[in-house]
Amino acid sequence: MEIGVIIGSESHMKYVVKVFKENEVKEVPKPEDCSLGKFVKIGEKIVGIISNTTIIDPDYGRRIYGNVEELKMFIPDYLDEREKLLSVVAIGTKERQGVISSTPFVGDTVRLMEKNEIKSFHEVDGKLRISYLPYLYEEPLYDAIVSEIVEELSSIFPERKSVLEGVRKMAIWQRMKEVYK
Repeated sequence: MEIGVIIGSESHMKYVVKVFKENEVKEVPKPEDCSLGKFVKIGEKIVGIISNTTIIDPDYGRRIYGNVEELKMFIPDYLDEREKLLSVVAIGTKERQGVISSTPFVGDTVRLMEKNEIKSFHEVDGKLRISYLPYLYEEPLYDAIVSEIVEELSSIFPERKSVLEGVRKMAIWQRMKEVYK
């Protein structure tokens, strides 16, 4: 499912995605489609993880709130400029995990990855691999992102659930260690 489009970048590894709204696509993404820790594909090759969300209202709340259709009826030139933006950290390409060499373009489509794509990305020589976690460490919601990754991967690799739980505990321990320095 397509959830949005690249509109900019924060760095070589972090991209800003504008989430599609009504009248932009047939199937509008639901809030859970754009949630923290979801695996996404940018364009054809780049794999990323949703690491944060920003909601923008250019009118700063000074608007008439209500059903968009009703507002358009009473205010014909009404334009809903509210946006939902996602931060997506690139964690590799469909061929390998790690730093990407080429970046996506503004306008590249972002879509949710299917379970079989997530499995293929994480399975190297028949073994589970999660070598991209260090790229997420500086994210403010690191431990929450790791928890979501563990939940998703546990459903795909149920035989590795205990190892994945260890990864979750390590992420929480790392964050707590910093808090109590």
